[in-house]
Amino acid sequence: MSQARLKAPNRPKLADIAQAKFVRGKHTLFYKTSFSEESFMEFSFLKKSHKCTNPGLLRTSPRGVTAEKKKSIIAKLCPLMPENRRMFWKDLSEDAAAEDLIDND
Repeated sequence: MSQARLKAPNRPKLADIAQAKFVRGKHTLFYKTSFSEESFMEFSFLKKSHKCTNPGLLRTSPRGVTAEKKKSIIAKLCPLMPENRRMFWKDLSEDAAAEDLIDND
């Protein structure tokens, strides 16, 4: 953040903002001070030297679960749920190397 821009007299204060919008590729804050306003006002609060980087895709494929865990879920929980909810579990991807995120300790 640019401290000089945050001290500017015409900067929007959080208490005055009714609606805020951030747009991908833009480095500014778009805001309205009331919901009845037609258009957004723009405020730049970042330093000129700030470099926004895109981290890219974090996952290239679905994480999946082990085949045993999937079979257990389908056997125990699917009979208890409505038919329209079962498709998610039946289509869940499998991965033999998937770690269980639940810590039972």
